Amino acid sequence: MKNQKGITLVALVITIVVLLILAGVTISMVMGDNGVLSNSQKAKYESAKGTAADSLSSALSSYTSDIYAGNKEGVADVSQVDADALKSELQAQMVGYTIVECTGNYDSNYTVKINDNNYGYTAAINGKSLSYSSFEFTNPDTHAKN
Repeated sequence: MKNQKGITLVALVITIVVLLILAGVTISMVMGDNGVLSNSQKAKYESAKGTAADSLSSALSSYTSDIYAGNKEGVADVSQVDADALKSELQAQMVGYTIVECTGNYDSNYTVKINDNNYGYTAAINGKSLSYSSFEFTNPDTHAKN
């Protein structure tokens, strides 16, 4: 029996303990607060927000250019834009988004609520320049539509 080779029970137990420790560390790295899944979800939210903000910025720039080029009948400059006209223009130019609400006027900020298929956003738009000053999720805790 002395010439038999094999794994001792102690070596087997140590191997299993090491594998359990590695599994625990791996699970915490994947599913923890700063884990891969959490970070990918944050990146998804920020990507959607950035895409929506870019679409809004592009629509506002196009609208402003059209106004000053004289392509918008009855609107000589941005001071003549009202909330309803801004809402209609944004709805026409922001394909894939729904403009839920637009309030405000030239002398103050417009507040625009925008939805896409998954998220709701709220933007503050400077009335004098028609550029957004803030763009956030409507409900930052859940990123849900409101």
